Amino acid sequence: MSNVDILLRTLDGEWIVFLSIPSSTAQRLSLCPLKWLRFIAFAVCGARGHLCVDQEGLLVKYNASSADPLNKKYYYFSDGNNLPSKYNPIDPGAFHDHITSRAQTYPHSDFHTQIIARDGGRCVISNLRSAVCDAVHIIPASRDNMFLTKVVHARSALYDLDPNFTIHSLQNGILLTKTLHSFFTSAIIGFLQTPNFALDAEDVPYVGVGPVPQKRLTMQYLEEPLDAELNTFPEKDVVHQGHGASPPSPVLLDYMYGVAVYKHWGMGLKPSWTGM
Repeated sequence: MSNVDILLRTLDGEWIVFLSIPSSTAQRLSLCPLKWLRFIAFAVCGARGHLCVDQEGLLVKYNASSADPLNKKYYYFSDGNNLPSKYNPIDPGAFHDHITSRAQTYPHSDFHTQIIARDGGRCVISNLRSAVCDAVHIIPASRDNMFLTKVVHARSALYDLDPNFTIHSLQNGILLTKTLHSFFTSAIIGFLQTPNFALDAEDVPYVGVGPVPQKRLTMQYLEEPLDAELNTFPEKDVVHQGHGASPPSPVLLDYMYGVAVYKHWGMGLKPSWTGM
């Protein structure tokens, strides 16, 4: 199995591999794998930019299909003259694998009730009823409001929005079965929102009936799924059956997608990349 390396430039001008991903994974998760690689570079380092085939900045051809071979490495040139000081990288420790009980997690919050109402009392993937589900925080509740505020302030300008929410806001939640909850916090699955900075809605495999929706939130297996997992929880788009107000925030979804990607294929984030 061959890997694709993505390199990022540090403050001292050195190019360092920060992601090394199996080419088969990029081809599995997107019909245009170079677009997906561009997106995950953005999600991890927190700066818009382009993939290039060399250090001179020769751009890739993003519309190459999943059947086309990928190069061994690509250079990520961030916008703004490729200034490393513009990076807002993820915290590799943003996930936690311990899932607390509902009573322990939400003793003073109606977060769970509000998420059930928004999502129609059903898991957004399996359609199982809320009795066997958890109201899952996208940014874990254990990371607190200070952490969420830092993420939002660092990245909200990239999305042309001015979000105003807390760790227990609807925008930081999604209703999942307990199994999918554990998959999410273990980075086995991620949620990819399209269109986004790099990907169009039709660039992600679609299993629904009819034309591809213009806006999608797709559950993907970042780890190669087992047959039993696919049979029980197939990759598919999220469906909110409730009132639909205050959907999950793209800022938080993309951030945690980057955290999950980095957990699998990261090569060592360096504080010097941000000038700290």
